[in-house]
Amino acid sequence: MEGETISYTLNCEPDQAAGEYPITVTAGENPNYTVTVEDGAFTITPVEEVHVKITTHSGSFTYDAANHTVTGYDAEIDNPLYTGSDFTFSGDASVTAMNAGTYTMGLDGKDFTNNNGNFAKVNFEVVNEPLVITPKPVTITVDNKTKVYGDKDPALTAKTDGTEGTDTVVLTMSRTEGENVGSYTIDAKPAADPNYTFTVVPGTLTVTPKAVTVTADNKVKTFGGEDPELTAVITGLVPGDSAELITYTVSREEGEDTGTYTISVTGDEVQGNYTVTYVSGEMTVEPEDAVIVRITARNGSFLYDGTAHDLSGYDVEISNPLYSEESFTFTGSSDLKAVNAGTYRTAIRPEDFINNDPNFGNVVFQVTNGEMVITKRQVTLASANAEKRYDGTPLRNDTITVGGDGFALNEGLAINVTGQITEPGKAENTFDWTFAGNTLEANYTITKTTGTLTVLPGLTNTVTVIYQYEDGTVIKTVEKTYAPGQHYEIVSEQITGYKPDRDVVSGTMEGNVRVTVTYSQVEYTLTIRYVDFDTGEELRDPTTEKLHAGDEYRIEVPEIAGHKPSKPVVEGKMEAKDKEISVIMTGDEDGDYEPFPEPPTPLGISNAALGSGEIIE
Repeated sequence: MEGETISYTLNCEPDQAAGEYPITVTAGENPNYTVTVEDGAFTITPVEEVHVKITTHSGSFTYDAANHTVTGYDAEIDNPLYTGSDFTFSGDASVTAMNAGTYTMGLDGKDFTNNNGNFAKVNFEVVNEPLVITPKPVTITVDNKTKVYGDKDPALTAKTDGTEGTDTVVLTMSRTEGENVGSYTIDAKPAADPNYTFTVVPGTLTVTPKAVTVTADNKVKTFGGEDPELTAVITGLVPGDSAELITYTVSREEGEDTGTYTISVTGDEVQGNYTVTYVSGEMTVEPEDAVIVRITARNGSFLYDGTAHDLSGYDVEISNPLYSEESFTFTGSSDLKAVNAGTYRTAIRPEDFINNDPNFGNVVFQVTNGEMVITKRQVTLASANAEKRYDGTPLRNDTITVGGDGFALNEGLAINVTGQITEPGKAENTFDWTFAGNTLEANYTITKTTGTLTVLPGLTNTVTVIYQYEDGTVIKTVEKTYAPGQHYEIVSEQITGYKPDRDVVSGTMEGNVRVTVTYSQVEYTLTIRYVDFDTGEELRDPTTEKLHAGDEYRIEVPEIAGHKPSKPVVEGKMEAKDKEISVIMTGDEDGDYEPFPEPPTPLGISNAALGSGEIIE
């Protein structure tokens, strides 16, 4: 009738996740009406798409021989209803490095898993920002050097400023070619090292002139005779240089009467690679009846060999053929005997010669002394190069190679090799020495060359684990390094709805290992039971289906005589677990369906009695 009402209430569970939920109707009584109640359904649909931008943290450092680590990431989400607690991260959000370079965490969208069913599609975009370690600037300052023309180069050295810890820089030293007096650039080339940028400040090798002496030879002539050729001797030239490099003029003081006149030598003070000192001689004019006997001692050159070298004798030139060597006696010595390196001169004097022939009353002896040169032995010493992989013990190599002229018999050095290195890197194989007790340093010129000791990073083997789905789609790849013989154990991560064929990848390192772990979808059991509302008894065998997590299911409730189901179809999405659903059936044996009353707990049936399932009333 108009104006009459029937009171009712609607009920639906609040704060539900996406899915379909019943709306129950409870109607009040009215004696004038028979009220039939039909429940409705409330459907919550998932949000279609959410975009999550993951940006890893970054860092920038200058190399300092220490490890630097960057961890974590920031998440930018385009839907305020979706938060960081709605997804899980299964990767490693950290990156550690020491050496200069660019490194990333290598995160991937597959490292992130959406756990909120209210959001149908969550796209994870990953931006891997870098950890950047920049090389450190290092300054190499080359030392200036000086040498005298003709000498060997001094050892070329340089100072390094800016390296870290025990790091060393291996330098290759060189200079501009040339041996003449002047300035030459000394350069240093450092071995490549990604941890440093090098600035080289060149040095200068200055070659200074060598001192030589031009000495006028003493001369003798008889009164009224022609002047002999005026000559001079150059001493101090570098072996191999010609005397023609030094130009000079020899002249004598004017005069022809018997007596002594100065023989002068003149020329430029600096000539090419030499500074020149000039020493005068004498011209002696003897009476007409004089006999001139010119005595020239012999010269010789030897390489030091630890034995004595002898040089003796002289050559004679006589101005009068009637006078001979038998006509005079030599009372001095022309012998030179020496062992050690150096320059030795004879010391013959005119007064060492005595005229024995009475037919010649004026015999003049003119002497030119000789020279014996014993040169130093040129010896090269080179320490060895050596290389090994890091094993925690120092790398040494005490081998020394002796080259050049080598040492004289039974002579040598006591060598102490000091170079060593333990940590990965490079170092000079330094060494020093002392001369043996029977070896004189002045007899040798030693040139030293140091080798390089290199310790490479220790041997490691790599375990590569490829995680993939059954169709071959790669989920992620994990690489870890271990030393030979080390035990490794890598636990496979859990992925909702999937089971790996290997829970743990383990073993002992005997070489590189590559393993594929395949994740198969797990089948879960959906069980639907049909329960009598009044008695709680199951009215027929349950319906079971095998499903994967996320599968949609829709099962029509079978007809059961005399009973009516609370819902004709059971549908939903399978979770990652076994699931039981109880469908409550009501009615009478004659098949006349009774309306569902306000449902009490039927005969003690409860969720606990039915297991971890749902009850559809």
